[in-house]
Amino acid sequence: MNQTYLSKLSCILLLLALVACQTQGAPTAITSTTAAPTAVPATAIPTTEATGVTVDSIPSGSPLTLVWQTGSTPEEIMQDPIHLAMDPQGNIYVGSATATGLVRVFDPNGNFVTAWGKNGSEDGEFSFLLGIGIDSQGNVYTADFNRMLVNKFDSTGKFLMQWATEQPIGPAGLVVDGQGNIYVVNHRTHAHQIQKFDSSGKLLAEWGINGNGDGQIGAGDHSGPEDLAVDQQGNVYVADRVNNRIVKFDTNGNFLATIGTPGSQGQGQMSGPSDVSVDQQGNIYVLEANFLQKFDSNGEFLAEWPLTGPLENAGEVMVDTQGNLYVNTNVILEKFSQ
Repeated sequence: MNQTYLSKLSCILLLLALVACQTQGAPTAITSTTAAPTAVPATAIPTTEATGVTVDSIPSGSPLTLVWQTGSTPEEIMQDPIHLAMDPQGNIYVGSATATGLVRVFDPNGNFVTAWGKNGSEDGEFSFLLGIGIDSQGNVYTADFNRMLVNKFDSTGKFLMQWATEQPIGPAGLVVDGQGNIYVVNHRTHAHQIQKFDSSGKLLAEWGINGNGDGQIGAGDHSGPEDLAVDQQGNVYVADRVNNRIVKFDTNGNFLATIGTPGSQGQGQMSGPSDVSVDQQGNIYVLEANFLQKFDSNGEFLAEWPLTGPLENAGEVMVDTQGNLYVNTNVILEKFSQ
């Protein structure tokens, strides 16, 4: 065996040894990379990129600060979101008035949790889902406009029962009070625009005729009342879209007051109010054509936020026990602190 051959063999052995050493010391990058995406699902990450965006309050009160907004995954995108509701655990339910008829659920941090329901005419299906409300046990009630029904589900979306509302026009908004009573507002009806039921569907009261006088609610083609809210005392607030005001009743339907005046300049003026919500202090939040407005429990104007920036395309407002506001804006849900 000649020297040249031995020299070449030594070089090869030395090279193989060096490669082996480097391989033993290298990190397992491939294993780590492939495992990372499955560790946390994409829908479990709060979309907080917009945190800190503010909407000014005029002329008084604090600005609204965007805390989080839902993302753009297929499960989170809402087509034609209508009403909002919150369960005792702080989860937010969003009903969509589309062919899918889905109810989407988000946790208090804005993470997508689940979706259930579908379009159809069988028990527990939706023809045109508009209103949604939740009682203290977590039961979910939905208003089906086309079928003129209220559906009742448990917290998982299991169908429990249904009952009929005022004929011939169905419910456009629904809310549940602290005693478990369900109120619906019927769109474009000439009489009995508000109905009150117990949790088993028994009719307890009905009131509200068409008109613009005290205790009356405007109704017209595609322009009747669409939403209502209930405060801690059981008083009922109806968004009177035609008459550009909020009408307040007690729990039995006795007229108490009107809030707001017609106009487009804000500061108590309203143009087509479509949504109303009440916080635990009795403050009233009204979504109308130009502003989100805030009133105290006596109907005195407190503050307003223009429907621009993060409030553009706002379609529904809801307030939680801490005074945080939840707004659906076209295909996303946003939470604001104030």
